[in-house]
Amino acid sequence: MNANTPPFQDFSDPQAAHKPNQLARTDLGLRVLYCFVFAFILNILAGALTILVVFQLIAALVTRDAPHPRLKQFGQLMLSYFTLIVRYVTFNDDQPPFPFADFPENTPQA
Repeated sequence: MNANTPPFQDFSDPQAAHKPNQLARTDLGLRVLYCFVFAFILNILAGALTILVVFQLIAALVTRDAPHPRLKQFGQLMLSYFTLIVRYVTFNDDQPPFPFADFPENTPQA
């Protein structure tokens, strides 16, 4: 056995399965299901963000005014939600985002 090889884990030992950093199979299975749902939501959200950006650019070119405050607030909310989803699916946050929690605040979490 090489010094760099991790030791063999005995899966028949019930004590070995309960390590503090280990996820339960049911929790992990549910998280995988949530990740697929949120990946689908991310695709829809990315399309909506693209439409919003194009609309704001065209409006800015035509009117030469700053974007409407409500459009900016809507973009900020979408960005906050996008950030929460990415944090969840990358295992940086354990709380699943909306619709399993409250909708995000106006400021994104970094």
